[in-house]
Amino acid sequence: MRLDAAEVNKSLQRENSLYYKFYSPRFKLNVSARPVEPRVVVEQQTRLTFRDDELQLHSKLTYKIDRAGVFELQLQLPENLTVDRVISTAMKEYNVDKNSRKLLIVLNRKQQGTIPLTVTAHRGFEPDEQSNSQMLPLLEPIGVARETGRVFVFAPEAIEVTADEEKLVGAYPERAINVRAPANTRLTWAWIYNRRPIEIPIKTLRKPTRLTAKIGTTVNVKQELVEVSAKLVYLVEHAGIETFRFDVPEAVADNVLIRFLADEAAIKQKSRAENAIDGWVTWTVVMQQEVLGEQPFEIRYDLKPAAADGSNDVETTVPLIRVLGLESTEVQLSRVSGEVAVMKDHALSVSAEATSANSSCSPPMVTSPTATSGSRFSCSSSPPNTKSRKSSRRSFRGHWWRWLSAAKIRSRIAAGTGSPAANGSVCPSICLKGPNR
Repeated sequence: MRLDAAEVNKSLQRENSLYYKFYSPRFKLNVSARPVEPRVVVEQQTRLTFRDDELQLHSKLTYKIDRAGVFELQLQLPENLTVDRVISTAMKEYNVDKNSRKLLIVLNRKQQGTIPLTVTAHRGFEPDEQSNSQMLPLLEPIGVARETGRVFVFAPEAIEVTADEEKLVGAYPERAINVRAPANTRLTWAWIYNRRPIEIPIKTLRKPTRLTAKIGTTVNVKQELVEVSAKLVYLVEHAGIETFRFDVPEAVADNVLIRFLADEAAIKQKSRAENAIDGWVTWTVVMQQEVLGEQPFEIRYDLKPAAADGSNDVETTVPLIRVLGLESTEVQLSRVSGEVAVMKDHALSVSAEATSANSSCSPPMVTSPTATSGSRFSCSSSPPNTKSRKSSRRSFRGHWWRWLSAAKIRSRIAAGTGSPAANGSVCPSICLKGPNR
């Protein structure tokens, strides 16, 4: 019969001893001895990040070892996962067995206590597939008594990640999470687990690029010059692009000034088309890398109006910039909106008329009569509401550039003309009209 140490005479007590009591000499006591086995507990945090052509794994493991020390640690690797780096202050070296797909970490000595370990790896990801179903790759510690962990999935805006929660095995969604996402990604899913096996099936879907643009144009009418300055702001959503295109009038194609307002060094190349098409020349701007979000450009050019014989009246047609989508791709402009402001020299009387084919233009907003006053109006080229959405988009993509094809500006020397203002100065005569819809 087994006895507690407190029931045994103190003279017989020994450290780490077992005590038994018997009432008959007819018994047999079998004694077996074996080394104390280490008890290993692991806490793992895994970050899975989808990129354009690969799935990146970053796993932080915290081993807690008691009872006895260990000389090595082992991890089971998922299929098609390539280990990039293993980091640990207690590690001597590591090896990957390709046949058994096991990662062996050899420690620098017999270790006990807490051992931190970081593993980074990657797996190929097909960017051209419309829909890609897969099981999330997770590292599995071998020979541990207990494992708990968290799994975080990050993806860029261009990739949508969905999970079939009904087919989850061993993992549970974690709702309230405050974790820092890698650059240009967002947190899509988070799970926790406390047992094996673990299976997390997910499906990825690549979103197409959505491209919109806003353009604000200032037409500054001087006595012998018309200065045109346009601020063109592209909005790139979902998937990044590196190329932007727009048309400028053929007459100013060689003298146009193009600047990127965010960072001039971000532009890799600016080039114009060799030949003009219907009086327009296409300029192409290539960035150093693919970009997302707002991309602001400034485009400037000058026009010289020509006066009619024997008349002080000058009529000048100011063609405005035409914004284009990407050539030979599915990236089309889904919406273009803009605003035009006509400014003038104090010695001129200017009237302006806007012509547009497929757009809606708001009435002009006339500013107060100052030396550089003018008028402004805005136009938008969103597709019209029709019963057939597909046909509407098709028509819109074919004629979107007509949202504001030209602004006709008439200017003449206004010496002594106009209506007197309250302060006695000459009040300019400005007229700006939009087309009837």
